Amino acid sequence: ADGYYAIDAITGTVTLTDAGAAHVNGGGNLPAVNVTVTDAQGLTANDTAPVGESALLPTVEVTSTYDAIQGAAEA
Repeated sequence: ADGYYAIDAITGTVTLTDAGAAHVNGGGNLPAVNVTVTDAQGLTANDTAPVGESALLPTVEVTSTYDAIQGAAEA
């Protein structure tokens, strides 16, 4: 949608492009994300996700754990 989104072909993660960020920072609203997938047999499916302010909030994904000890340092 106007180059506002990019999709990682390996992970499927949809991210905002520089153009999308500039649009939002300029006060614009983002269009819904519409994704269509096709399998090896040619079957397709699609879905649309609306984009609102809550979708733009930063998130953190923890992929591993680490026990931190106060006052200790590791290189």
